Amino acid sequence: MLPAALVLALALIAPSNAADRDVLVDLYKATGGTNWTTNTGWGSSSDMCTWFGVQCVKDGYGTHVESISLSGNNLKGPIVPALGDLKYLRTLDLSSNSLEAGLPDIFTRLNKLQFLRLNNNALSGGLPPVFQNFSAPYPNLQEIQLQYNKLTGAIPETMFGPSTEPPFAPKHALKVLNLSLIHI
Repeated sequence: MLPAALVLALALIAPSNAADRDVLVDLYKATGGTNWTTNTGWGSSSDMCTWFGVQCVKDGYGTHVESISLSGNNLKGPIVPALGDLKYLRTLDLSSNSLEAGLPDIFTRLNKLQFLRLNNNALSGGLPPVFQNFSAPYPNLQEIQLQYNKLTGAIPETMFGPSTEPPFAPKHALKVLNLSLIHI
């Protein structure tokens, strides 16, 4: 019989693994995962951290997806809104695929996101009204690559930070914003 503390710890860790795994499976299904160039491990019972293009981080609360890098891997379809549930995600690279539809409004939920590479797809519509959660102590987004898509509309002012900041607010980290060859 397991001690109660161990059972509680296992119960707390399991949901983060299952929740992140479910998001990855949603991405796999929504983007034609069976037809990806490389889909090693995806959708199987193996550890999600061994799936092609996925990197994880482990902490006292479990294992979490930290990076998804599937550039040039024949993904087709929409970007799944569930990606916004990956609270530890630092890198999202789905560039050079055939992703279409609009950009989901998920980026304010991804407080740790540093690198967003969605360039060279067929994404359409406008940019989300907010790309970063500026109420987070240190917005981390350093790179936004959206070039070579079918995006239209205005660039939201919030991409460059809040209109007013407290006197000792940290500097924002955005270093690269590439919107070339889109219709903005």
